Amino acid sequence: MIWSYVLAFCRVAIGLLFLFSGMGKLRDLSQFQQTITNFRLLPAQMSYPTSLLFVSAEVAVVPLVALGGRFLLPGFLLALLLLLIFVGALISVLLRKIQTPCNCFGSNEKSVTQADIWRDTVFLLCALGGSVLTLGRMGREQLELLTWLLIAGMAIIFVLTASFLDDIVQLIDVRNGLHDIFRTHVLCLSIALVTRLGANSHLSTGDHREHPEYGSCIRSR
Repeated sequence: MIWSYVLAFCRVAIGLLFLFSGMGKLRDLSQFQQTITNFRLLPAQMSYPTSLLFVSAEVAVVPLVALGGRFLLPGFLLALLLLLIFVGALISVLLRKIQTPCNCFGSNEKSVTQADIWRDTVFLLCALGGSVLTLGRMGREQLELLTWLLIAGMAIIFVLTASFLDDIVQLIDVRNGLHDIFRTHVLCLSIALVTRLGANSHLSTGDHREHPEYGSCIRSR
């Protein structure tokens, strides 16, 4: 029974991913075309037909995995192929140090990072898992509507979290940086207050310069 849950999760997650991705690219196809040009993997004149083909394939994945049955395996395999191509392209861009946005979910200005590769790799494993389960004829049990709704809810959270992985990583970095700045300034204020009041002989004028954080206080003030 567990394989039925896993297969259902993979179906919903892959369907949502390519719905989100395909619709985002269709809203500004010219930006995705420019992305393909910037990747410098194909001749410039091939960028437009390649962008149309790629987006059409992404959109085609959605009904294939949604309908299931004999369409399910082609849907997973198509998703797997698209993700393999894109992961390979992103790795190539990073190795060649090309600064360009991937526009994976529509137009944006953020350059390709390792987080984009990790995100697509997670989805690639999801498509691979769905393909293996479908080929092995596992997870064929019928699920109740409530179960489908619960799985869909988890898949939505999963897709949104993975899709905005780069933003989450940047937010964590910013928060850590702010925490360090706040900690340093609090320490500086504490040292200044104790020194002025003369309440602590260890942080007197002659000793407080030896405090391990004193140097950073002097630099930050």
